[in-house]
Amino acid sequence: MTRPRGSSPSKARPSAKRAAPRPRVDARAALSSEPEELELAAAGGSSLGYFRETSRASFGIVAVLPLLAAYHIGLVRLDADVRNGADFYLQLGLEAAAPSWSLWVWWGLVAAAVLGAAVHQFRLATPFLRYLLVLCCEAALLGLMLGPLTLLLHEVLVPNSRVLPLGASAPADRAWLDAVLSLGAGVYEEIVFRLLLLSGLYVLLLRGLAHGETGERWRRAKLQAGGLAVLISAVVFSAFHYIGAGADLFVWKEFVYRAIGGGILGILFILRGFGVVVYTHAAYDLLVFFFFPLVWP
Repeated sequence: MTRPRGSSPSKARPSAKRAAPRPRVDARAALSSEPEELELAAAGGSSLGYFRETSRASFGIVAVLPLLAAYHIGLVRLDADVRNGADFYLQLGLEAAAPSWSLWVWWGLVAAAVLGAAVHQFRLATPFLRYLLVLCCEAALLGLMLGPLTLLLHEVLVPNSRVLPLGASAPADRAWLDAVLSLGAGVYEEIVFRLLLLSGLYVLLLRGLAHGETGERWRRAKLQAGGLAVLISAVVFSAFHYIGAGADLFVWKEFVYRAIGGGILGILFILRGFGVVVYTHAAYDLLVFFFFPLVWP
């Protein structure tokens, strides 16, 4: 090899030195295009953990699909003439926006969301079925805790006003329909009041409260926006149960009970994501219809 003019043999750098091997990066993690995931994959830590994975919107969207399918198939098999209220008003809004295409628009949006979420989960190499099974157990436990916790907070806010877990007096001859409607409530009420309303309120409130703010003030504005979004969506969620034909008669203590429950579900949505809150809501409603009457006679 020819040495450049004026260079000294003693200062020449050895050319035979081998470069250190580069760490291998998991291909699916690389496709996710998220820098933090690339770092973890390069370090050999491809799993982000159960709680982080199940909090993702993509996981929740795919996880909710079995409940959505069971709800609609159940309505068809039972030849039911009723639907969940949130489902009814959501479809009513779509019919007003696109009278001849409302069903196509809705199921097209559902298909697009599920497909996109499924692709994202595949790229993350999530152990989906295993995590879904654990999520069902977590949601069953949270659903079991939701009623007593709501009653406890209700007693603090409205002392000496006993209220039963709402829906516990459902007639036995509607058991299958109640089960199907419980699934519909978990899916559609969480879509309307948490995924759409709470998230939308949070974005709007954050823009107003955190405009031009940085540092500690920006973090404080995020907390304020989140708290207000949870509160407003919980009140709207409770009021929704007293609107329309066949709605419950307004009773103040029951309104407060539902608002507290909506607030807890809102906080759960923020902390654990869409999938967990849907399954928790459905589990709670199933417990209200089939288990709570045994312990609250």
